Amino acid sequence: MSHIFLIASLFLVIGVAANLWRFWRSVAYLKTATEFGSTVPDPSARRDQKIIVIIPALSEQDRLPHTIAHFSSAMAPWRSGEIVICTTAREPAQPGSGPSTYELVNGIIQANPQQNLRLIHDARHTGSMAHQINFAVQELRQRGLLGNRDFIAIYNADSRPHPCTFQWVQAQIDANTSHEAFQQSAIFLRNFNLLKGTLAKANALYQSFWTLSHEIPRLLNQSQGSEFKQRYANAHCVGHGLFISIELFEELGGLPEDTLTEDLFLGFKVRASGTSISPVPYLEYADAPSNFRSAFRQKRVWFWGPMLYPYYLLQVLRTGKLSPQDIARASAIALQGWLSSWRWLAAGPVVLFSLAGIVFAASSFGMLVAFLAVAGFALSAPLCVLYAAHFDLRSRDLHYRWSDIAAIALSSIPQIIAHSAAGFLALREGLFWAVTGRLPRKTRTE
Repeated sequence: MSHIFLIASLFLVIGVAANLWRFWRSVAYLKTATEFGSTVPDPSARRDQKIIVIIPALSEQDRLPHTIAHFSSAMAPWRSGEIVICTTAREPAQPGSGPSTYELVNGIIQANPQQNLRLIHDARHTGSMAHQINFAVQELRQRGLLGNRDFIAIYNADSRPHPCTFQWVQAQIDANTSHEAFQQSAIFLRNFNLLKGTLAKANALYQSFWTLSHEIPRLLNQSQGSEFKQRYANAHCVGHGLFISIELFEELGGLPEDTLTEDLFLGFKVRASGTSISPVPYLEYADAPSNFRSAFRQKRVWFWGPMLYPYYLLQVLRTGKLSPQDIARASAIALQGWLSSWRWLAAGPVVLFSLAGIVFAASSFGMLVAFLAVAGFALSAPLCVLYAAHFDLRSRDLHYRWSDIAAIALSSIPQIIAHSAAGFLALREGLFWAVTGRLPRKTRTE
């Protein structure tokens, strides 16, 4: 048994070291954003390509006024761009609770018709966020408001992209028309001071650390790495902070509507087509689930993303449009994505066995390795994320003490165990779906 403790500890040490190396690579890339000042594009210049922001909304009355104000301010110089709020008839009616999301946004537009804000309502009583976004794109195309060379940017109601985001993306589009997809990554610290309990804060920091140690490095591999990595490395799209040309979006069939996590499926299609996803060197500032129960519910849904990579591959192969080289690329990307689901499942048990090794390892060396492994894991997320957050001036109002860091570090151990447990529950649901064909309903995080 002591060999199991040592092996788990060594795996954890290697994982922590790899995460730290990838984290510093992300930090180095984010620092390149400070060099952007001299390349700000002229907002008044005539452009063939504009950016249309689409924000799907369901029962978001509390968030949307601030969200609209934030995006309106960020996009004010770009008179050709627009912000589109897509509401849905799936929103439950709540008599006496104030205006619906549709009524709220409609009132904002009537009060200030000069701002580049548009409202689209999906009258269907079934569907998901993917259906809303696809419907909004179809409506914009039919009304002639979305051109063949334009880009759409997809965000959530709680998204707060960095103010320089649209300037940077527009500059890339202006300089190189071959760019077809950009991804802005997020750290989940906007509501950090309001989170309930250290478990919820540990989850927010772990989510943010995953962005910095996995998501951004993967984007860098396939956009700036060697020719081999650019061809075969996996990277995924996220359903917020995604900029994609309407031509590519429609060529890929829009957002997939047959899975719980439409964004990873779309990202797979993008990469399988041979298109690179360019990372934006500015972070989005987003909310984390306010309590750990909501975080656990969110993880159960998110696990479906990497779990279904074999399904994504099968669906793409069924089109019969891929060359042998395309099939090899799609298969390599799907394998990488699927393996990440197994790492998700293994993370909790590896930390748990390493923790047990501190007490039950057969030698003092084994105990020391186990202690260093667990301590490195527990401290890496809070220390690294809080360091990286200070590149963004909006993060400097985070309230924490060193005693809070210690408590959060301790909470990261049950947090990662629950992280894997949520994956196992989602795996059970996935097996049920594979046997019965019945996809579980996607529940709201909160």
